[in-house]
Amino acid sequence: MNFDLVARSYRWLERLTFGGALQRCRVALIDYTKNARNVLILGEGDGRFLKEFLRVNSTANVTVVDSSAEMIRLASQRIGQTARVEFVQADIREIELPETGCDLIVTNFFLDCFDEPGVDAVIDKIAKKLSPDGHWLWSDFSIPELGFNRLFARTVVGFLHGFFRLTTGLEARKLADPAPLFRKAGFGPVDEKILRGGLLKSVLWRRPVRDFCE
Repeated sequence: MNFDLVARSYRWLERLTFGGALQRCRVALIDYTKNARNVLILGEGDGRFLKEFLRVNSTANVTVVDSSAEMIRLASQRIGQTARVEFVQADIREIELPETGCDLIVTNFFLDCFDEPGVDAVIDKIAKKLSPDGHWLWSDFSIPELGFNRLFARTVVGFLHGFFRLTTGLEARKLADPAPLFRKAGFGPVDEKILRGGLLKSVLWRRPVRDFCE
């Protein structure tokens, strides 16, 4: 799975199909991140969320892990020179993360790249690096439960999965709902924003403090 081929055109493909909705989804809950200190961002892409995060939060140190060298180049170019951000080109499932923990994890339109066992494995691995008072900001596509919005969302997501399987080698063949997997890992929702009739969703998750005391 590698997004190098579509990296340069990704922003315009996104704007053509969704306007600014995906970026609005990414930053819908960004005010919660302004006091984060050590941040891990997975699959940042071309840096649009990262640039906004650095504007909102003026002190945090950020590690960005992305498997695409071209996406990293674009993100680095977008934010300019800064000692606050470290880019790591790697598959998150195959690298050893630093021993030091983080108090914010961000996965924007990232977990939808994996099937359900893959999502479960990523959550299990990364959650171990989150501090007891930390949060996980997740934004992604979602399938509403009922009605026309459900049919519309399934059609859109099915088309996107097909396109990105051809262009990037995307692993997922259908959208996995990460909510039960977050809950299984001990997380509960703090806040959420729903856009485009439920097609897009942003949720701030937190693992209850009591889970760390049991």
